Amino acid sequence: MKSRLWLERLLAVVWLCAWLPHGAGAAWRDCSYACRKQIVVPARSVESDLEDFPLLVSHAADADLAARARADGADILFTAGDGVTQLSHEVERYVPSTGELAAWVRVPRLSTASDTILYLYFGQPASGPTQDPQAVWGSGYEAVWHLNEAGGSGCAILNSARADFSGVTTGTAYRPAGAVAGARAFSGSGDERVLFSGTQVLFYRWPEWSIEFWLHPDYASDLDWENDRDARVLYRGGSLWGRTFRGAWMTSGWGHFQIDVTFGLAGPFYRRVDIPSRAWSHIVYQYSGQKYQVLRNGVLIDSQNVPQDYLALNATQAFFLGNTSGAMPGAIDELRISRSSRSAAWYLAEATNQSSPAAFYSLGPVEYAADYCSAEASPVAVFQVENAVLHPAQSRPARILVNFQAPCRARLGVYDLTGRRVALLLDGNVDPRLYELAWDGGDAGSGTYVVHLLAGGRRLNRKLVLVR
Repeated sequence: MKSRLWLERLLAVVWLCAWLPHGAGAAWRDCSYACRKQIVVPARSVESDLEDFPLLVSHAADADLAARARADGADILFTAGDGVTQLSHEVERYVPSTGELAAWVRVPRLSTASDTILYLYFGQPASGPTQDPQAVWGSGYEAVWHLNEAGGSGCAILNSARADFSGVTTGTAYRPAGAVAGARAFSGSGDERVLFSGTQVLFYRWPEWSIEFWLHPDYASDLDWENDRDARVLYRGGSLWGRTFRGAWMTSGWGHFQIDVTFGLAGPFYRRVDIPSRAWSHIVYQYSGQKYQVLRNGVLIDSQNVPQDYLALNATQAFFLGNTSGAMPGAIDELRISRSSRSAAWYLAEATNQSSPAAFYSLGPVEYAADYCSAEASPVAVFQVENAVLHPAQSRPARILVNFQAPCRARLGVYDLTGRRVALLLDGNVDPRLYELAWDGGDAGSGTYVVHLLAGGRRLNRKLVLVR
C-alpha cells in the first residue's frame, strides 16, 4: 500500500513538473503568425507505422480560420510537433467565408507507439506562398488528380504530383460534393471523358504499380444498373479497362467494379469488387512485383501470386476516364497512380482519414502568438487553488484564485492526466485584478487533475484531486 501511494505521488510530481496539455507549449514557429491549432493523430488511428503519409486535414467550417486566415488561404502552414519544422502541404479547397478547409500534409511518420502531433498555423497577412504540392506527393506518385477543378467541358485537370500528365474534360461536369472537396461527374450518356496528355508512359513495363480512387455510381434503380452493361470508368491501352456492372442475383443496391488487366507473362486477370450504388467506395488495384491485389475501403478483397511480371500495354494510347458513349453515371474522385505498391494498413488509413477526418485526428482550440512570443515578465502575481481535494457531495467547489498584475490574454482549464481538457474556466483578455473561479467537478470521475493557466507566454500548473 505504501509503495503504491509513493508511486502515485511520484507520478504526480513528474506530471506537474513536465505537464503540458497534450503536447501544447511547443515553440512558436514565427511570431508574425497570429494563431495556430494543434492536430493530434492518435496512435490507434493506424495499424502500423506509416512513413511520408499524405494526411488529409479537412473540416466543413472553422470560425477561427474564417476570422483570421487570409482570404486566399496563402498563410495556412503546417509544422511538426515541435511547432517549428515546416511540413509540405497542398490546399485543395479553402472557403474564407466559412473556414472550410481540405489540405494534404506530408507527415514524416504516423506512429502506432505514440500520438502524432502537428500544428496548423494561420493569421499572417503578409505571408508569401507556403504550399509545395509536388513535395507532398513525392513518394512514388506519378499522378495525383484531385478532380476538384470547377468547370464542365474543356476544363483543365491538373496533376499535383508532377508538372505533366494534365487532363482535359469532354462532356463531364463538376460535382461540388465529392469524397474529398469536389469530384468529376458523369451522366452516363454521350461522349464523356477526361483525357490525360502524355500518359502513354504510365504503367508501361513498370515492375510495380498501384491505382486508387473513390467511386460513386449513381443508378436510380437496380434494373437501370443491370441494363447498363459494362459502363466504363477508366481505360489505358487495351490492357487496363475499368468498368461497372450488376447481375440480377446480387443484393439490392450493389454491383461490381472490375479492372481487366493483361500481364505480359501471366496473361489476363479479371478481378472484381462489390460496390454500393449512391455511396463512395475507395478502390485500389496494385501489383507489388509478386502479388496482384484488390482492396475496397482499406480491406483486402483479392490477392493473386503473379511473380516478376508487367502489364502488356502499348506505348501509344493515353490514359482516360469515361467513354465516348456509355460511361458509368456517377462520380470519381482523388485518382492516384503510383510506381509503387503499399500495405493494406496504408490504404486503410487513407480510406478512414478521407471518409471521416474528424475520427482520424482531433483539432485543438486556437492558440495565440501573444501567449508565446511575449518577452515581458509574468503577468500573474497569485495563482492558487483552495479546496484542492474536491468532494462534490459536500457542495464545496474548488476555488481558483488568479491575481493578474498586468493586462494579457489568459486561458485556464482543468485537464485529466491524459491531457484531455474537462473544463475551460477562462479564455480571453484579462485586466490587472483578482479573478475568482470555481469548479465543482462537473461530470468528471474520481482522480487527479491539473489546473493549467496560460498567461502572457507563461504556463503554470496546480494539482487538484476529485473524490466521488
